[in-house]
Amino acid sequence: MPATHSYLSRREALARVAAAAAGIAAGCTPVRYALRVYPAAFDDPATCDRVLRAFVLAAVPGAILSPQSSLTRCFQDELFPFRPYRKPFAADLSRRAARRFGGARFERLDRREQAEIIREGLRADPVSRKLYAGAVFLAQVAVLGGIYADDAAVPALDFEGQYRPRNPEDLTYGNPVRFLARGTSLDGNPV
Repeated sequence: MPATHSYLSRREALARVAAAAAGIAAGCTPVRYALRVYPAAFDDPATCDRVLRAFVLAAVPGAILSPQSSLTRCFQDELFPFRPYRKPFAADLSRRAARRFGGARFERLDRREQAEIIREGLRADPVSRKLYAGAVFLAQVAVLGGIYADDAAVPALDFEGQYRPRNPEDLTYGNPVRFLARGTSLDGNPV
């Protein structure tokens, strides 16, 4: 009985080599960003938002979490080029946190540990450095610049935003009339 050999066509061989190379490369952070490879859990907006909110609170001193705050809105804004990378970025934060702190989730770490993860990303490979630096800058502009504050208030800088009328006593001394000169008539007599 003759032996049969199964041969791969050149196309099949190249497809298998390309698939293996893509699998190996997906373990590399820059390639993960380029291919947008991340766990499916980060397709859930709530999961991604929790990680990014914790990132903003750790990266921007004075950022305040309040019900009306929109700390992560800058990462979803179509105006900024960061939008396509928000999910892989959140996944990378979580991956670094799990690797460094024994499986802990990034949003569950304390601020000091979160800051360590951010510093690690800022010292990583060139692509990660650029992405982390961009995320920190974008978060700082959004929070400290108040670009999403409806009344332009920036609580982190004690800037209350648009003008609100006040009582004159709140702006100057109590009973400011006592400091004014007495009125006189044209002939110099007190009025």
